[in-house]
This record gives sequence, C-alpha cells and structure tokens, in this order.
Amino acid sequence: MTDAWILDLETVPEDLAMGEPIRVPESYLEPFQPPKRRTLPKNYKYGGEAALRWEQAETERHKEETEKARQSQAEKAREAYLKTALHPRKCRIASWALASLEGDHLYSDYGGEEKALLEELLGHWPHGSVILAWNGPAFDFRVLWARCLLHELPAPVGPTLRSGRVYWSHSRQLDLMAFSPEARSGRVSLRAAAEAWRVPVLTPPGSKVAELWAAGDLQTIDDHCVEDVKVSRALAHHFGVVDLLGGM
Repeated sequence: MTDAWILDLETVPEDLAMGEPIRVPESYLEPFQPPKRRTLPKNYKYGGEAALRWEQAETERHKEETEKARQSQAEKAREAYLKTALHPRKCRIASWALASLEGDHLYSDYGGEEKALLEELLGHWPHGSVILAWNGPAFDFRVLWARCLLHELPAPVGPTLRSGRVYWSHSRQLDLMAFSPEARSGRVSLRAAAEAWRVPVLTPPGSKVAELWAAGDLQTIDDHCVEDVKVSRALAHHFGVVDLLGGM
C-alpha cells in the first residue's frame, strides 16, 4: 500500500471577523477620483432653454458615472482584500483535511482558533509519508509552513535547499496538479480537472469561503475542504499516481 496522503487547506484573510459582514479595511481603498463633468458644447447658448436641458441631462449622467466609479472602486478593493486569503502571512487557516491516497482514512477540522486547528492537524500528521496537495508548492505547503512558524509550532512541510536553490516540491512533498494531463501550461484548477474527468463536485467553490466564514457557516467550509481531498484522491487514481509513487 502506498504511504501517501493528500492535504487541503481553506483560508480567509487573517483579520476577517467570523460571523460578521465583510468590511474592507480603508488601507485597500485608493483615493477616489470622480469622473470629469463635461462642459457645455459651443453650439449651445449659455442660459438658453436647450442649454439648461443639456446641463440637467449632464448632471444625471455625471451622477450615474460617479456612482458606477464608486462601486467599481469598492469592488476592486474588496477583491484585493479577499485575495489576502492566498497570502501565507496575511491569511489564516479556517479548515484542513487530510486523506490517505489509498483506503478511506480521512481527517478534518475547522474553527476560529487557528493554533488549535494546527495542533489538531499535527496530531494526525503522517510523518515520513509522501504528502500531495493540489497546487501545494505554490499554496498549501507555503501557508502551512508560514502559519506554523507564526504560532511557533513545528512545521511538517517546508522548503528544501538543493544546489543553492530553494524548492517547495521534493520526493516527499509533491504537487498533485503536476500529474494532471490538463495542466499543459503548468496550472489547472481542481474543479476544472474534476469536470474533465467527470468527478462530481457538489460544494461551493473555494472563492466563496470568505463569504461562508463571514456568515459563520464553518460547516460548509469544512464540507468543501473534505470534498477537495476526496476529489483529489479520485483524480490521483485517474492519473495513476499510486503506480507512479510505487516506482519511486
């Protein structure tokens, strides 16, 4: 039996309150630059009836454009803030799941106390096993390493140094995404690969995790995290990863 496990983490911005509406910090809001108001065309007589109608129409147009610009600014700020969920030092772990590549062993946990979550994960960690994670070298491994460092816990994954270069992938720490035939350009989402291989996905996408956290719906976050490792396990078997690891 192949001694390998699949890891998945779900994260939210570090300072995002659980069970409260998403409030974007002011630091993400750039100074507002309202759209310019147009001047009266030269063919209109200033103060005339036609000019007054034009001015009224321009006032309404400028009001609508200003509101659209404010909404666009708010949406960009919100998007930039929520992207901190992908930043190892600016995020926090909301849920984790760990599943054996073979068999049906699966552990998971979720909650508001990140250190307690990490301690629970470390208690189940299969030391000495191969750890697989979808896009793990770019996300899961870095996040887990950084958050363990922050809480002064022993990180079970981390970078390795070879010939003066730093790597996040090695023989015991692998990117499951790299096995996907769809990752021709080096990247493919788990949901896209699952769709290609007809593996059912039922929970909301990872992009909804922050909203679920803000709504206090941690159970759905955990359901999504657990589903991700199950989908990853199914895809790993489609890709023949068990046999490939057995030949290492």
